[in-house]
Amino acid sequence: MTPITPSQIENAAKAAGLSMSRVCQDAGVARSAFTRWKNGTSEPVVGTVNKLILAIHGEEGAKVPS
Repeated sequence: MTPITPSQIENAAKAAGLSMSRVCQDAGVARSAFTRWKNGTSEPVVGTVNKLILAIHGEEGAKVPS
């Protein structure tokens, strides 16, 4: 399975009409943590990625667009 990238998360948020600040807030993830992942200075744990996806798509568990 290919890992989900920060760009895919951002694209999914944009497609849903959400800002990354809002997604991070709803997911309980610090915006700075997402930025560090995006900049390549850290890697998220699976649970963090799942929280971001749920904040965008809710409980339906939709796939993140490529």
